[in-house]
Amino acid sequence: MLSDLLRTQLLLKGVMTEEDWDGIKNDLEYEFATDAYYTESKDQEILRSRVEVLNGLAAYIGTFFSKRYIQKNVLQLTDEEIETIETELLSEPQYQRQYQWSPLSAVQQDSPEGPEGPAGEGVPEPGPDNGA
Repeated sequence: MLSDLLRTQLLLKGVMTEEDWDGIKNDLEYEFATDAYYTESKDQEILRSRVEVLNGLAAYIGTFFSKRYIQKNVLQLTDEEIETIETELLSEPQYQRQYQWSPLSAVQQDSPEGPEGPAGEGVPEPGPDNGA
């Protein structure tokens, strides 16, 4: 159909004759461009959908699903993409600060402070007046 339209246009404009067309019509190849806007919109919608599923499963990561399972099966990341993301995250300063803390570091502090401050302050002693 596209070749017929091109043929008609070329013949009517006088660009070539019928004989010229017959000589080149079998050598024509069509290369279609992709619509960048459509492709980008589709990719964004797919990512948005995956993130919504991730948000729904977030409470179950570490309980029913591993982080790796979520990366591979929900986010559809390849092993190379997962490795790249982990490398990039570890190189970011705010990520390093956030994940250098561990529960053991809070327990191993030298000061005798609890969650409410120094010992004896802010934490009531158990007794009959405190409901304990």
